[in-house]
Amino acid sequence: MPERAVLGLDYFAAATHAPGIGRYGRELVRAWLRCDDELGSLKLFEAGGRAPRLPDAMLGLDGPDVRRSVERHVRWALPRRATDGFARVLGVERLLGGCDVFLRSRPAAPACRRAASLWPVSQWPGPNDESARIRFASELAANDHLIVFARAAAERLVEQFGVARDRVHVTPVGADHWRRDAEVLDVPTSPRTLLALGAVEDRRWPTALLEAFERLRESGAVERLLLVGRPGTGAGTFERRLGFSSARSHVEWITVPVESDLPRIVSAAAALVHVGQGEATAVTPLEALSFGVPAVVSDVPEMRECLGDRVEYLDADVRDRKRGEALAAAVERALATADDPSARAARRALAERSTWDAVARATSSVVARIAGR
Repeated sequence: MPERAVLGLDYFAAATHAPGIGRYGRELVRAWLRCDDELGSLKLFEAGGRAPRLPDAMLGLDGPDVRRSVERHVRWALPRRATDGFARVLGVERLLGGCDVFLRSRPAAPACRRAASLWPVSQWPGPNDESARIRFASELAANDHLIVFARAAAERLVEQFGVARDRVHVTPVGADHWRRDAEVLDVPTSPRTLLALGAVEDRRWPTALLEAFERLRESGAVERLLLVGRPGTGAGTFERRLGFSSARSHVEWITVPVESDLPRIVSAAAALVHVGQGEATAVTPLEALSFGVPAVVSDVPEMRECLGDRVEYLDADVRDRKRGEALAAAVERALATADDPSARAARRALAERSTWDAVARATSSVVARIAGR
């Protein structure tokens, strides 16, 4: 029987940062531990400072088999600059006692010397942001291999960014994390809430979302807009526009989300809006669909591939001045099935295919392929 490949994983974000890349690393490791007998060996590199750490129970590291399943877990309180310096000299794989592949949470660090670097790509810059595209291309070049979450995303990296096809690997996404532990709602609650998850970035068109909400509230379709995510590049513009909005008293913004609150927030929503430029993964709409909640997403190939006809689409190329109107119309279409039991069941059924166990198995296959095992 061939020796199993060893995966090293940058675990600092998983241990300290609830959403995004943190959730990806955390849930991948939890699934890896569940499927341990089928997969390769796992080593965790948790170094980067003294940021508040999530509890082991949330990380899935409190079970009796963790010591057997995680071959090595390096935990350093040194600042990230120091640990990155050690890695540049020695290679992060040496700090872990050896690994074949190292899965990064940051695009170009920590440095690998003998191990192959692997970076998951979940978004890319918009077509008109030339400086961001140049920076993104350099980040892609800094990694030996890349993971994406749709075949369409792989084609985009090859065709638009010139990445060699054999460097790009496709795995599914996982969307079963919130249904695992939480008591959730089966139907939307009052007030009927339009929900947006994620940092408030310009590329996610927050002012168009506000305009759409104003239209929808005026028609009686929804009563509240809830944004859940940290302030990003679009925060200032959104806040200025909100100050003049007739609906401002019906808008709530949770800038510091509490992870344990999110399942109930999402399951209680009337609809989710997840639109913008550069989204390379369907995980956020799948989280909503896992509760039967309808979603509106940008009409891009990555979303079509993963979500099919279970969501409503917004033309990604609609002009700025028409975007709010078009988004409101898409939300109205989504709301038409918000309370339909068969439609909710169909959305849940689609999301149930997206399991973290499948992600772990696919990632293990990628690691074995890279390592030549």
